[in-house]
Amino acid sequence: MVRSTEPPASRGLWLLLLISTVLTLLVFELFFRWVMPATQLPLIEYDRTFNILHYRIAGPREGISTSGRWCERPVRWRINNDGWNSAIDYTTTQRRAKPLVALIGDSYIDALQVNLGESVTDDLRRRQAGRREVYGFGFSGAPLSQYLEMTRYVREVFHPEILVFNVVYNDFDESLRELAPLPHFLQLASGAGGLEEVAPVPYHASRLKRLAARSALVRYLWFNLHLPEMLQSWNAPKGDPARFYGNVDLVELQRHREMVEEATYKLVDLIRRENPGTEILFMMDAPRQEIYQGRPGEGHLGWLHHLLRSACERSGCRFLDLTVPFRERYERDHVPFNFPNDYHWNAVGHALAAEVLDTALNERPAPVPPDSAP
Repeated sequence: MVRSTEPPASRGLWLLLLISTVLTLLVFELFFRWVMPATQLPLIEYDRTFNILHYRIAGPREGISTSGRWCERPVRWRINNDGWNSAIDYTTTQRRAKPLVALIGDSYIDALQVNLGESVTDDLRRRQAGRREVYGFGFSGAPLSQYLEMTRYVREVFHPEILVFNVVYNDFDESLRELAPLPHFLQLASGAGGLEEVAPVPYHASRLKRLAARSALVRYLWFNLHLPEMLQSWNAPKGDPARFYGNVDLVELQRHREMVEEATYKLVDLIRRENPGTEILFMMDAPRQEIYQGRPGEGHLGWLHHLLRSACERSGCRFLDLTVPFRERYERDHVPFNFPNDYHWNAVGHALAAEVLDTALNERPAPVPPDSAP
């Protein structure tokens, strides 16, 4: 029998170290689960039928999301019967008595930063009560190109009478595979005939990721402390902070301006052509940094406002710019529309966006949904 050559005292120290480490991790796990709850996010699922990401219906259907290293701003979320963060379940055309407004977008429509019931979708639903139904289809990180793919799903399953796309600044460059590779989203890439669609790569969470998601300590390090981003920023070369605005590299965006313009015209035109008979509205976020600073105009990325407006006019879609209403409201109330350390809309921003959108929708009579029954 082979005996260990390690002195008994040394083996005892290693055992003590192991027990101490396990106990420490257990204490942290309990602390971030019960004392200072780490954020809990819904599990992701890839729909292979429609090539879109949404949330797992078989996973946790309700939870609490927190923000920052001190686990602040606890907000409640709920995953509905179709895998979206929503206060209500969705029904198909045959069971709806009112025409449907479908809001499509990224994390602004996903709205995991505000409490259930405070999103632009929920607020608009209350404002439109009795006239139209309102469903939200938002997924964090989705660019304008993915909105096209999401529209194909929404059209096939829900047949909305009105489509509203919420557009933010990083929706443009992230639609291009050459500028920002996002393999699990539909993107455009240069081909022989110009820009061509690149199909999403199906997403599958490994067993390790699923197990890690159950750990409060891991969730705290990943989502509250943003440890991966911190490590990446430490290792990345330091650049000019003024080069970035709204998660957009201004230099790279300007360098590829021609490609961005081509992609925007193509995507808006495809959305219009694939949805005949549907009212389509693109809503553009406001340049909030300039508004807070009291600076006029649309700021560093004003040309994106003009680009989207031009694409809408060319394709016969409505364009709604939030710049003026957000500026007027801030000059009146001096209440910011986003969180101090998070540029997403807060409840005030969501409410104002819903108010502006409600006014725009009420300018036209509500269409009658086909084959509807009470």
